[in-house]
Amino acid sequence: MRREWKWIVCAAALATGRCSPSADRFAVEKHFVDLSDSDSEGLGRLDGVVLSRRGSFEARDVAVHGDRRPALSLETPARVAFRSEGIEAPVLRFALAVRPADARIGIRISANDETVHEEGWRDERGWVERWVDLGRFSGREMDLELSFEGDEATVILAHPAILGRSRERRPNVIVYVVDCLRADHVGGYGYPLDTTPNLDALARDGVLLSNLISCAPWTKPSTACLFTSLLPTFHQARTVDDALARDRTTLAEVLQGAGYVTAAWVANPVIDPRVFYFNQGFDRWVDLRSFEERSRRENIHDIETDAAEITTRVLPWLEEHRKETFFLYLHSLDLHFGYRPRPPFDAKFVSKESTGLERDRELYDNELAYNDAEFGKLATELKRLGIYDDTILFVTSDHGEEFGEHGATRHGKTLYQGALHIPGILKLPGSRRAGLRVKGLASNIDSAPTLLELAGVEAPKNFQGRSLADVIEKNAARTDRRVFSEVVAPNFVSYAVRDQRFKHIKTLVPELYEGLFDVEADPGETRNLLTDAPPESVRLVSELERFIQLGQHGVHLAVAGDEPGNAMRVTLSTDAEIANAIRFSIATGDVFEQDAERRQVTLSFVSDGKPRQVVVQTSPPGSSMRLEVLSNGRPVSESEIRLGASGAHPTGPLPVVLSPSGLEVTAAEAQNLLQKSQASVWAWYVDPGGDDHRVDLDEDIRRVLKALGYIE
Repeated sequence: MRREWKWIVCAAALATGRCSPSADRFAVEKHFVDLSDSDSEGLGRLDGVVLSRRGSFEARDVAVHGDRRPALSLETPARVAFRSEGIEAPVLRFALAVRPADARIGIRISANDETVHEEGWRDERGWVERWVDLGRFSGREMDLELSFEGDEATVILAHPAILGRSRERRPNVIVYVVDCLRADHVGGYGYPLDTTPNLDALARDGVLLSNLISCAPWTKPSTACLFTSLLPTFHQARTVDDALARDRTTLAEVLQGAGYVTAAWVANPVIDPRVFYFNQGFDRWVDLRSFEERSRRENIHDIETDAAEITTRVLPWLEEHRKETFFLYLHSLDLHFGYRPRPPFDAKFVSKESTGLERDRELYDNELAYNDAEFGKLATELKRLGIYDDTILFVTSDHGEEFGEHGATRHGKTLYQGALHIPGILKLPGSRRAGLRVKGLASNIDSAPTLLELAGVEAPKNFQGRSLADVIEKNAARTDRRVFSEVVAPNFVSYAVRDQRFKHIKTLVPELYEGLFDVEADPGETRNLLTDAPPESVRLVSELERFIQLGQHGVHLAVAGDEPGNAMRVTLSTDAEIANAIRFSIATGDVFEQDAERRQVTLSFVSDGKPRQVVVQTSPPGSSMRLEVLSNGRPVSESEIRLGASGAHPTGPLPVVLSPSGLEVTAAEAQNLLQKSQASVWAWYVDPGGDDHRVDLDEDIRRVLKALGYIE
């Protein structure tokens, strides 16, 4: 499956507010041109862009030696031409790869019919970056043309852009994710061992988010939360065979549209863009370890040091792109099980006598110290290049790691603090607010809107996270924050909500469990307060119920009843099979029954003005159901029943036939419906998900994911 996308084909300088004040810094405004309807013969003209080719071409993501970029494949002879607005000190930037690499190709670039650059391809391997100075056309409009002639070959042209000299400040943005890093193993969060001297130094230069909580205890849904500022129910990359839905807007796409050059170096294959589409908005995405490479290894964990490889590859890139305004996403994997000795850190943190979980914890610390040292090299290089002060640098994690505290190890199984409490160290331009510790509660869906506001870029209106910029800049306190987390997997299904003090966990699989914890007084979550819940914590229970219901597919039914004291009886039946029936907000004395043939569920209660809510899932999914609602033995009227997002009344005779196609709502609409109470009965349908975010996992992919612990 290949995603539809719009090819970035040219760029113009920004007039205001797009980058740094440095006189030699560049910024980009990218124009998007849809090539899907291009002519297959001769010339095709699209929005001022002219394309010419022999045969056909395809706009797609192309990986060269693991370095994946949005690119246009052209069969020689070919040319690409476009017009640029008058900009100051223009420079043309692009990347090329040629197949076969030893083909003899002539490359010619002209501006206003004047040749400005000409060269022959020199049998270079991998992507080759090119910068062409167009300074003599400063302030003038240009008709630009790139032509490729010579041997029959495929020329792959990646992310061409015109860069102009910037006029106003806009900082670089770097996000460094240390996979599996739990906050309480970082010195700045109180860890007594010296595992993170470089992160601690960054915290002294920046802002430390004391209570940053991940929306999920494993990589894919958590990274999608960071990228999209949406909870898993909304971004849909929830399970192992889900991809990031292609119509979701990512942080990289927003920054790319604001003129940032975007690049990523990633070691974790569970967000591999070839399979899961996580490179939306990136000019360049480098898979440090692809599925193909891992699947060929006898021992999948026997891999080179990825943090060092990130450093080795990224430092030259920074040197080359230091004059641009860029967004850089880095994602290391060293702390992922199995942990390896890392000289010289193993001698410092790992004892010869340790065994079992104690040894795992020591090896984890030695991996962390190793990763921290590599991060230190990145920070040092930013300072050497003179761009440290012009950069927003955010170090965080996707989730934590457990060492048996609640009977679980590694991650992806529970929603306790060891799996969800992640570091958040944020250095602002010029090290503003250095040393500040933000104690307020935050979710990692808050990361994207915070980074955008600090960079001076407007966030999309559909982002669910809250920017922390005002909290950071003004040290403003927030006491009303609620953060939600979930794990949805074949063997583990659990949900959690917490406020500044309390946390409520509800586990459905492998067995039903509920826990309420005072995480301020009991950070280890050892004392379950559910049987004697403090009054100020009760609200969390109902909020978690709504959150869980929001994440369920199937027919949703909310029944408030009519007159208080009336005996209500609600029946849902189907000719298919009821695969699952989940009840929410059920009060003492209510009766919820399912027949032995799994064709019908019944809810009986006495109306008290409080809604009861039920979700019924059928096999096969999406089968029609019949709804009958009786009040004191009499059917309620059609005017008391509402259907779907619009709240339309049924038109046919009772019982009402519920056809999912006529009741389907979006996740956002479902969230609104959970708050409504205008009718005694309201029914809607949440689809289990279409093909836009589900992918087929081949054997090689499944083998790698199994070795890394993502599937059984």
